[in-house]
Order: sequence, then structure tokens, then C-alpha cells
Amino acid sequence: MIPNVSSYLSNAMFFSLSSNQISGEIPASICQASLEVLDLSFNNLSGPIPPCLKSMARLRVLNLRRNNLSGQIPHVWRSQGSIPPDDFNSFPESCDLRTFNLNDNKFEGQLPSSLANCTMLEVLDVGNNQLNGGFPPWLGSMSMLRVLVLRYNRFYGPLGSGGTECNLEMLQIIDISFNSFSGVLPKECLSSWKTMMVDEKTAVRNHGDQTLGFGFAFTDNNYQQAVTVTSKGQDMDLVKILIVFTSIDFSNNEFEGEMPDIIGNFTSLNVLNFSSNALEGRIPSSFGNLTNLESLDLSSNKLSGKIPDELAGLSFLAILNLSFNKLVGRIPSGSQFQTFEASSFEGNDGLCGFPLSKNCGIVADTPQNGSILEDELDWILLAVTFSGFLVGIGMVVGPQCFWKKGRKYADELVNKIIAKKCFKCIYKFHHMRK
Repeated sequence: MIPNVSSYLSNAMFFSLSSNQISGEIPASICQASLEVLDLSFNNLSGPIPPCLKSMARLRVLNLRRNNLSGQIPHVWRSQGSIPPDDFNSFPESCDLRTFNLNDNKFEGQLPSSLANCTMLEVLDVGNNQLNGGFPPWLGSMSMLRVLVLRYNRFYGPLGSGGTECNLEMLQIIDISFNSFSGVLPKECLSSWKTMMVDEKTAVRNHGDQTLGFGFAFTDNNYQQAVTVTSKGQDMDLVKILIVFTSIDFSNNEFEGEMPDIIGNFTSLNVLNFSSNALEGRIPSSFGNLTNLESLDLSSNKLSGKIPDELAGLSFLAILNLSFNKLVGRIPSGSQFQTFEASSFEGNDGLCGFPLSKNCGIVADTPQNGSILEDELDWILLAVTFSGFLVGIGMVVGPQCFWKKGRKYADELVNKIIAKKCFKCIYKFHHMRK
């Protein structure tokens, strides 16, 4: 358990007991320190978050990820206007939090709306808990938010109804996978994510290899933000979050409708995962503009139409999964597409070509072309029939001119030939058109 450390932390700004297998509850004595960073991640701590954390006005980082903490997330950060008169001296006038990380615990209930007062928040990670409710409408007030992780919870409903709920201009990583979010993908939200629209070259020129974090006053130390993302089919811990890294994961929800073309403007995007939803329509050809994309997963939806040829030009694409949709046509050829296995395209009965075993072959003629071919056969039959008819006429007309007695016989023979040939012609026409 964590001992009484208040006497040792009177002048400390940074306190970390991360990855020490510490058990027990978080002691209230820790709240007496004037810390900027409190990192107790990767332990076996249990119980609730101590309410006294509301007194830590200077706290900028609270990292409690991967413990066994439970209960509801308390309203410990409130603005001055929301503080009851008798509690006025108990709450800070403002919230200076930059990181709020409670990932992989057992918290229940809803996210407290008082977090809206933490307008400087850059990382909000509450993934892998048992939280519920709709998409928090107060998130739109967090203009500095770069990382939003709500994955593996019980959130539901649309992703912002008016657009202001997810107006997050600085957002670079969003993971809301494994929830019950529904409705269409809102263009209003997506069009506000301006950071994702800055191409990587411009981002590198502006930030270099800068990572998401901040320095401390009077020191050269720097606290690095960390987050877990699903990239290339696997969960990956990003110990350092590069400013230029961007990721969208909406997988395993109930989204429907078409994918907006605006997504093609996210030129800095590295990971895009819309798998296991109910999305329909075609894959936008604008996805060909995602030149920095490394992982694209659109599997297990209801997508239709052909795979855009533009996808074959994504030279950095290492992971592609379009399986179990309703896609049709030839799989585009390209140097990058030649590296993908058949499993990337399985479950689409209408697809053909490498790497599938189904060859495209020659596309069958349309019904209109089939009618043209049938008409040509009819004309050939008419020509052959008429030629035979002329030969028969010649055989009897010639002798008729020189043999007077044979006229009667010739007339009868001509009538028989005409009747016979016409019957065959009519029969064959009728038979072929059946």
C-alpha cells in the first residue's frame, strides 16, 4: 500500500509510483502535496478516487491507468459558478489538468460534466471501463483536446447531433471503438478536425519530431503523454505520442449510412478503422488522398460497388481489410495491393482477381448484346433458306421453258417447295426465339 508521503512531498511537483504492483487504496494524505503530476499507473490499486483530489489546484497530470479502481468518477473539478456556497473554499477556481487517464479500471456511471471546466485538457482517456451515457455534449468546449479515448465502455447514441459536441479542431487521436454509438457519421464533426487535414510534411516542418507533452517550470524535465491505440490489427502502447500521428477508430459500433467524402481530406491520417458497423454505399474515391495511411480496416459492413483504383496508389498502406462486405468487380492492381493476402478481400462474392482464386475472365455480354447476336443468327438462317429456295426454283423453272407438258408438274412442285421451306423457316424462328 502507499504510505503517508505528505511530509516528503511538500515541495514536490512530480510523484510517480508507476509499475510497482502496489495494492490498497489511494491515501487521502497524497492530496496535501502541491503536485503537478500524479502517476500511479500500472499497479493493483483499488477503491474509489479520493474526493480530496479536488483540492489539488496545480495538478496537471492524473494518470491512474491499469489499476482496479472502481465506483463513479467524482465531480472533483468544478468552476466557481457551480460551487455551492458552503463548499466554496473546498474547490479550485479553475482546472489546470492536461492529462486525465483512467484507462483500464472498473469505473461506472457517466463522465462528470464538470470536466468541461478543464479547458486545457489534451488527453482524455477513460477507455476499458464500464462507463455509460451518450457522447458527452460538453466535449466541444475542449479546444485543446488532442487525444480522446472512450473505447470498451457502454456509451450509446449518435456522435453529436448538432456538431458542436465534437468540434475538436486539435484532435489527432480518437478511439470510440467497442461501444453502441449509432446513426450516421456526422459531417459537421468530421469537418471540424482541422489537425488531421494538415499533411505530414507541413506538420513536420512546424513541429519536427515533437511529442505530446509539456515541461515543468524551473526544470528541463518533460512529461510524455502515452496512450494505447489499435494499429495494424494490434493494440500498441504509444509511450510517446508524436504530434504528427493521427488515428480514427470507430470500429465495433452501430454506425450506418455512407462514409462522407470529407474523410479524404485527412491527409495526415495514419490509421482508419470503421470495421464491424452497418455502413453502406461505396468506398469514397477520395480515400486515395490519404497518402500517409498505414492501416485501413473497413471489414464487416455493407459496403458495395467496386474498390476504387485510387487505393492502389497508397504506398504506405501496410494493412488492408475489406472482407465481408458486398464489394464487386476486379481487385485493383498495384505494387502495394500485390502484398495483401486473400483474407483482406474474403466474404465479397462479387470480387475477383489476385489474390483471390476467382478469376475475372471475360465479362458476359449484356442482354442487349445478346439480342444483337440472336438477330445475326436469324439473318444467317434466312439467307441459307432463301438460297435453297432459289436453287429449287431454278431446277423446275428451267425445264418449264422447254417442256410444255411439264408446266403443270412444275407448278405443283414449286407450290410444295414454297410450303415446305416456309414451314421450316417459321418453325426455326419460333424455336430459336424460345
